[in-house]
Amino acid sequence: RGLVGRKCGCIAKSGDGRLAVGTQDFFVQVSKDGAEWKPSMQGIARPHITCLARHPKHKHLLFAGASPPAVYMSADYGTTWQALAPLE
Repeated sequence: RGLVGRKCGCIAKSGDGRLAVGTQDFFVQVSKDGAEWKPSMQGIARPHITCLARHPKHKHLLFAGASPPAVYMSADYGTTWQALAPLE
């Protein structure tokens, strides 16, 4: 239900098994069983998420690309985010 009417741009599986979904207006997480979708925007200033990636060696690290151009990193499976260096 959390994604009804939204355009999903990307999806990734976090290191703890939850799904991470980026849309044009927010980022969401889903529980492992798929029953709970919730927004997870703490620290994201540009909510149009265009890509998601998980670090290959550190499963708890997620990266999100946004439009206008920005890159965010989460060290807690996507619960909170911090902006990385500005893109020029």
